[in-house]
Amino acid sequence: MTYEGWPPVGYEGVLYAFDAATRLWTCKPTEALARMVAESYDGLDNCKRSNDYRSIAEHAISLATDDAFFAAAPIGLATPDGFVSLDGNKVKTEPLTAEHRPRVKINVTPTAMDPPLFYTFLRETFQSKTPDEEAQQERLLQEIFGATMLGVFYRFQKSVLFYDPFGRAGKGTVERLLRQLVPSNHVSAVSPFNWDNEYYLATLAGARLNVVGELPEQKALPTAAYKSVIGGDLLSGRHPTYRPFTFKNEAAHLFMSNHLINTRDHSE
Repeated sequence: MTYEGWPPVGYEGVLYAFDAATRLWTCKPTEALARMVAESYDGLDNCKRSNDYRSIAEHAISLATDDAFFAAAPIGLATPDGFVSLDGNKVKTEPLTAEHRPRVKINVTPTAMDPPLFYTFLRETFQSKTPDEEAQQERLLQEIFGATMLGVFYRFQKSVLFYDPFGRAGKGTVERLLRQLVPSNHVSAVSPFNWDNEYYLATLAGARLNVVGELPEQKALPTAAYKSVIGGDLLSGRHPTYRPFTFKNEAAHLFMSNHLINTRDHSE
């Protein structure tokens, strides 16, 4: 699986290898690796049963693990035309290579243009009699969109609550717009009220965006688990029938609600 000197990398309990066709570092499921082990070494010592194949595959992942590999990736956006990034105040595009360490690619090429329907939607959503409030809200929304697409939102150790007690304020439209900007296999929908469960927590590994459509009104948020995820702590998750693995949250979290979050934690 080595490509031009770039060997596969173990990350968050799975193996990533650079795909020359897609120009992405692609996740190789443990089941696929176990099948490769069986096809190559079946019948040799310690390689005779399905559990043997999986154990060898998991051992190979652990030997190749480098938790800092993707954290050190350049900030930018993988597109059909190449890697788009900022050079000072200028946008530049260069050929997409393994060195960019991309795991997510959008399927359109960013092009400067005016989106009149989107601008109209923003004005209707954030209209205010308070001077400059509408512009501030729009800038904040742009920051949320940009940080999510570039995969850097988690670095700010914040989550987003789109709170509207009256309804019909554009929450669903914003959620759908943002979700369309992130490839579906990197979008999850895990409620923060389930972040204290290792099976739900494992679903966040590899996610770029986590969207929750509604939150329970009377239930208190599990504050310790919430702080661990948003605060960038080392997390432990587990998929059913697999051993636990450790990872850090890399997803932007967007919560939509008609009420404020209920919590018993009153610290800053």
